[in-house]
Amino acid sequence: MKVIIVRYGELTLKGKNREFFVNKLIQNIKIKLRNYKDDIKYIKDFNSLSIEVGDEKLINEIIVRLQDAFGIYSLSISERVENDVDQIKSKC
Repeated sequence: MKVIIVRYGELTLKGKNREFFVNKLIQNIKIKLRNYKDDIKYIKDFNSLSIEVGDEKLINEIIVRLQDAFGIYSLSISERVENDVDQIKSKC
């Protein structure tokens, strides 16, 4: 499954308010991607957000929509695989 990894950048430096800023960024991302809500799933991590994209044809459109979102440090396209060396090798 294709995944877009969204890194928060400077939001990780906000200390006690960090959670507020991260949640606000995720809320803004969800607003920007509201047209795709049936095709994506959000997985929040400490320093990043993974957006699982069900339809791979939408990845470029989603990247374009997120490029100007304030608070995003970087976007990367990745692929989720099982924790298995052979699967990882085949994707590499």
